[in-house]
Amino acid sequence: DSPYTQDTVADMLKWRVETGHNRANIDVSTGETLLEKMCNQTLWTWEGGEYTTMSEYLNGDVPGVYLSSIAIILWVLGIMCEIRSAYEQSLALLNIPRIQREDEVGLQREEDGFRVSGMSMRAKVLCFVGLCLPRMVTAVFLGIVGCKYLAQTADLADIVRNA
Repeated sequence: DSPYTQDTVADMLKWRVETGHNRANIDVSTGETLLEKMCNQTLWTWEGGEYTTMSEYLNGDVPGVYLSSIAIILWVLGIMCEIRSAYEQSLALLNIPRIQREDEVGLQREEDGFRVSGMSMRAKVLCFVGLCLPRMVTAVFLGIVGCKYLAQTADLADIVRNA
């Protein structure tokens, strides 16, 4: 909720054009216009006070810059771990021995469960498209959206909660 509505901004622009640059308002002792005085912050008027407020806001330190940077770095590192894990899953799938015939069973029963002894190329492609690829795409999407969200979070408490 900015105090600078469209009407306020229009009034400021009108003041700048009609009053700030007006020759009649030049200080004869210094040769400065009202706008020069305002920019040098030597003009003690409502306009000068508003200029000071806006200048301090725009040129001052942004609170939480370091905290936001750390949160984004941690988020990116977490996403990179997920992408790396999905990549390793893809490599494991690729390194499973290939069964030449579709009718061969590549699953063997053991004492404590089952062991995959091989997969057909079609099964490998289906597993990659159904498991690995969506995992990587989701991680990249969450990484991009999360970074944008953290970068646009203004409240420091929200940054800590969301990181």
